[in-house]
Formats: sequence, C-alpha cells, structure tokens
Amino acid sequence: MFVLKVILIVIVGLVLLLMILNLLAPKEAKLERSILINATKEQIFPYILLFSKRNDWSPWMEMDPNVKTNLEGEDGTLSAKWSWEGNKKVGKGEQANTNIVENESVDTVVTFIQPWQSVADTYLRMEDREGGTIVKWGFSSKMTFPFNLMGLFMNFDKAVGKDYEKGLNKLKNLIEG
Repeated sequence: MFVLKVILIVIVGLVLLLMILNLLAPKEAKLERSILINATKEQIFPYILLFSKRNDWSPWMEMDPNVKTNLEGEDGTLSAKWSWEGNKKVGKGEQANTNIVENESVDTVVTFIQPWQSVADTYLRMEDREGGTIVKWGFSSKMTFPFNLMGLFMNFDKAVGKDYEKGLNKLKNLIEG
C-alpha cells in the first residue's frame, strides 16, 4: 500500500510540474532579422517573391544537396505552393504565398511535416533606406504543449536566427555581387 501511495504522489507531482511548466512556457515563437542591401526594391523583389529564386539564397537548401522540391501553381502568385523533402536537417514541408504587395512584401504560411508538425506565418518586407533597401525576414508560430516546453530550455531566436542571418547575407551577396 505504501508503494502505491508513493507512486501516486510521484505521478501527481509530475502532472503538477508539467502543468506549471506549461503555464511558464512561451505560447508563441517570433523571430526577425534584417539586412541593408545596396539595391532598389525593384531589384530585390524577384528574389523574395519567386520560390525559384529563394532557393538561391535559402540557408536550408545547402544543408541537403539532394533535397527534392516541387512547385505547384504559377511562381510569384498567390496560387504558388512550394514543397520540399530532404534529409533530417531539412525535413519535409510546404510553403504557400498568402499575400503579395508588389515591390514591398511577401507573406507566406509554412507547414512543417517532418521532423515535427507545425505551422508558421513568415514574411519578407522591404523598406527604402539611405544606401539601399532594408530587407526584413521574420516569422511567428504558435507553440502548443508539449513543444512549447522546449522554449524553456532552448534559445529559439539564437538557433534559428543564425539561419536567417546566413540567408540574408547570401541574398545580399547574390544581389550586390
């Protein structure tokens, strides 16, 4: 009987601990990086609009040289949907345009299928600046239990932010070079 009480107390304690951690854990992940590119919005826009050109500067495409990609619909339109399937680093998912403002911004929704399922809203925005154009790349995603618990122990901004910075630097070099 004593052993059963101990087991019950441990189980109740673990459930309470998970409930408390869930209350403390972030419910949303957000990230944004930006870079100044010495070019006009009109010169940059095709590289953020077209999935075929995004592959040229995507930090993830170089993680798997054998990644399989597919484009449905007309590239550069709201009907365009791009999907990929690669190794463990790249995973499997799809991205679809949700809003396009000519020479200003492109919004997409990214659906990750593997290695885990999640959805993120992403954007690429441009602003005129002295010396060129600021390109901002960001996303937001709801974090549900139990995945939000990772936010307590992992610096998501630091981990994914490096990829965003790498991609924006590749974009800058591609356009300015």
